[in-house]
Amino acid sequence: MLLMQMRRVLLAIYGAYGIASGSLYARDGASARTHSKTEEPFQFWLVCACYSVVGGLIYFAVGQRFG
Repeated sequence: MLLMQMRRVLLAIYGAYGIASGSLYARDGASARTHSKTEEPFQFWLVCACYSVVGGLIYFAVGQRFG
């Protein structure tokens, strides 16, 4: 359970860091790449939303069920 709580917190921190810095590193198919807010804003905000949703799912689905 502690691992899931840590993962949730780390996802939230990484999402906030990405918004502050303007770039996020995410998987893109079989590889991974950096999404920049200035070069590709739609993909950047999509990745930010995905990290937020996954963090929320971990909190509500896993945290409340097993906590």
